[in-house]
Amino acid sequence: MKQKLQFLMTIVATVLFGSIANAQCPAGQGELTVDVTTDTWGYESYWEITPTGDACGTNTINFFGNAVEVGCAGEGAQTAGGGVDPNEYANNATVTENLGCFTLGTCMDIHMIDDYGDDGTILDIMVDGVNLYNFSASGTYNVCVTSQPALDLRVDAASLGTPYTMVPMAQIVPMSFDATIFNFGTSDVTNANVTATVNDGTSDVATANGTAVPTLVSATSSTGALTPGYTAVSSTTHTVTFVSSMTEVDENTSNDTLAMSIAYNDSVLARDNNIITGALGIGAGSGQNAMLGMQYASPVGDMLTSITAVHNAPTPGDTTRYSIWDMAAGTPNASLATTMEYIFTAADSLNAPLVLTMALPAPLAIGANMEFVAMVHEYSANVSVATDNTSAYVATTNWVNWVGNPNGPGFSNGEDFAFGFNYIIRPNFASGASIGENSLNTATVYPNPTKGEVKVTLDKAVANATVTIYSVAGNVVSSNVVSGAQFSVNLEGLTSGLYIMELSNGSDKGVYRIVKD
Repeated sequence: MKQKLQFLMTIVATVLFGSIANAQCPAGQGELTVDVTTDTWGYESYWEITPTGDACGTNTINFFGNAVEVGCAGEGAQTAGGGVDPNEYANNATVTENLGCFTLGTCMDIHMIDDYGDDGTILDIMVDGVNLYNFSASGTYNVCVTSQPALDLRVDAASLGTPYTMVPMAQIVPMSFDATIFNFGTSDVTNANVTATVNDGTSDVATANGTAVPTLVSATSSTGALTPGYTAVSSTTHTVTFVSSMTEVDENTSNDTLAMSIAYNDSVLARDNNIITGALGIGAGSGQNAMLGMQYASPVGDMLTSITAVHNAPTPGDTTRYSIWDMAAGTPNASLATTMEYIFTAADSLNAPLVLTMALPAPLAIGANMEFVAMVHEYSANVSVATDNTSAYVATTNWVNWVGNPNGPGFSNGEDFAFGFNYIIRPNFASGASIGENSLNTATVYPNPTKGEVKVTLDKAVANATVTIYSVAGNVVSSNVVSGAQFSVNLEGLTSGLYIMELSNGSDKGVYRIVKD
């Protein structure tokens, strides 16, 4: 399985197999239509068109779908219900929306919003009846109606040979490159090729080349490997830029380039692209033991120490915990380790999105190439986990389950419910961990419960870190600056009950529950 990126294409007025006169619009204009294909919850979708650069709801040119309950502010709100808005889309249906004729060269923004944040509706963009581009992720897309050039070679898709966007240094494997180029022009091109350049954040460190295609016919593509590969040697974000080339002068250079990145670090393994576009919670309620998880595998044996998840809008008083499950026969099998429970506070809600890291009771050995799932548990109304867009999602790697699962008993893939995207749930490992990556979320805190003082021991010393104690209502009851690998926190004078201790050292955090007797 590979991390793969598909080109987000500028809309062009074109006919792929020859020139056909436009029968709908005057000369110099193109007819813009959109095929809208919904999932099982069509009423959750809303989209609109504005002038380029305007926010959703500003100078709206036209709007479609459920404006009453969703609208511009409805992303992830989870408030829509079927039958409220007469303009909402039907479930599992395809509807064609005609936007009219536009002068060639006209640009605009399309804003797509999904009430549940699961991005199940697909928009297929057409100019003069030709399907030129489709997208399903919530967001804003700039599109331009332009005439098709004769010479236009684009990078259509690319891969780095890994499904992961963040990788611990101990788990590095060589990058392998492949790419697809597509001749989108009306004329054949010669010596069509693609080159990948790797930059480690400071300089270009490697170049890989494809094999030139002597003649690439109009409206055809070519896919192949680029050589040589590359193995990262530094813990930085490596960006790989794919650029197409040909003998002729490309008349549209806006689609010649695709860029992909991998953040090499001390301890974090991730599939998501760190761009929050929605959230998902089962919402099954108390007693349903709902779970959402992301599947992973390490190429080498390593020690898993904690789990990080991002929660978009946690509700104070709701409860969660994280766990690691093994896999058997292609499905999550049994829990191997679980964190302590966490009760969301008012402060968590105010500071959302909340990046929460919870340590396992003890480091968990993960064997080489062993597949496992990092889970978030939902015990209350709806513990939502942030999701990214779908550009790097690998099919059948997210999992859901709850007592009332209609596909149950057992786990289902998100695609069974039109949820094909990455949850922002990440396992953290101990190999090579530094204070910048792992020490704050693997601290030893004892005694807990305590009658007054707790001792905190870190893997590595910190300098001028902040220790903040919150009440469950979200109020700050104390805050101190500490240094070193060991220090104490005094809760004397506080009433008995639950408190939240947050360790912070710049962007690195660890969160712990402390019970005061």
